Amino acid sequence: MSSDEDKSVRRPVITIDGPVGAGKTTVAELVSSALGFLFVDTGLFYRAVAWLMLRRGLDPGDETAAAEVASGLDLELKRTVPGAVRQMVVINGIEATDELYSPEVESAVSIVARSPKVRKALLPKQRAMLRSGGVVVAGRDIGTVIWPEAELKAYLDASVAERARRKYDERVHTDGTADYDEILGLLQKRDRIDSGREVSPLRIPEGAEYIDTDEMSAEAVAEVIIGSLVRKVRVKPAKSIAFD
Repeated sequence: MSSDEDKSVRRPVITIDGPVGAGKTTVAELVSSALGFLFVDTGLFYRAVAWLMLRRGLDPGDETAAAEVASGLDLELKRTVPGAVRQMVVINGIEATDELYSPEVESAVSIVARSPKVRKALLPKQRAMLRSGGVVVAGRDIGTVIWPEAELKAYLDASVAERARRKYDERVHTDGTADYDEILGLLQKRDRIDSGREVSPLRIPEGAEYIDTDEMSAEAVAEVIIGSLVRKVRVKPAKSIAFD
């Protein structure tokens, strides 16, 4: 195979599914950085719809309006500096990265995300972002619905107590204070919603590598995923996977 042909070979898609707090985002960032792949968090699509709904003074619970907003959504990810993993998020031409994590959006996004009409409207947009390959994508229905044909699928899991502890530590670090029992209750509620929703419920994808992360660091989980990809697809990491 010539060098020109090598360049045209489509790079694989890696899907990372799992419940809230299982470490999907952190692990996906580590894997994408090591492989030189783009990282896509499909949750950004739902955050973008929630942000637009609030910006336009619309009720996040209005499923018809939310679906219309989702249909007209133009979401673009831009790396802020060469080699960076985290991206700038541009929504319909407006840079809105920080605003997507505001308390208002946090409250609205779970309402928007459980709408079958919204999920249906966003599916082709999410798939379009993955079609060229070379992507690590994290979410709750990636390997089952959005990209079941992925070359490598991983499902990260952890006990709800461990996931609550991680969220607690994260909030204490960022906000200086947190309520563990409140976080635990919210995670239990979110688990019920994600697993019980009619459209795209949280499930372990067929053929996925199940990884219990309770006793594992994010770096160790990333190494397992990269090792599996190297064995299955023979992709060479862009840099050492011995994380510091």
